[in-house]
Amino acid sequence: MQLDKYENLIGNISPRAIILVGGLSKSGKTTFANEMSSWLGANHISSIVLSIDRWLLDIDQRTETVMGRYDTHQIICIINALINRSDDIDIPFPDYDKSRKVQINQSNTLTVRKDCVVIVEGVIAINLLYDMPVDMIYFIEVDEAVRKQRVIQEYLLRGHSEDSSVDIYNARELDETPIVMSVLECSKSLKIKRICR
Repeated sequence: MQLDKYENLIGNISPRAIILVGGLSKSGKTTFANEMSSWLGANHISSIVLSIDRWLLDIDQRTETVMGRYDTHQIICIINALINRSDDIDIPFPDYDKSRKVQINQSNTLTVRKDCVVIVEGVIAINLLYDMPVDMIYFIEVDEAVRKQRVIQEYLLRGHSEDSSVDIYNARELDETPIVMSVLECSKSLKIKRICR
């Protein structure tokens, strides 16, 4: 998507806006969020992209389904703090090691300026945060054959075999896809904008 198209998507955005970007794994959420942030910067609007993958739980702490992979309590607390900020605030900003499936640098913090637009992106971003007072919600979609190939390629790059990568994709179809796609049943009432990439 070309950056000039964001003007039609965003319209008049106010400082401190919270934008959610959700969708299935490898649908293009991060790319969309980063392109949006670049467009905002080119228009002199300060923004940051928060990937909720930073709050993935260590593999041994996870519970069933995609929602059980994340520290949802911590994410909700952070977004509440961002929504209610009246000044610059520091938020926890850990890193996540995908190869070892553990959080690292848990003492890291990030300062978010009081007038900064925050773009929250991740597989469960909409499912987890839709009922909070956010300003915009985008659901990113891509052709399923393309997405499947991206998922398999991601796990091949992480050292999995072809069969193991396909198994991961198939497992995600069972424990992730139904949950993530369920937000679209409420897309009109939630004012979700669907973006096909």
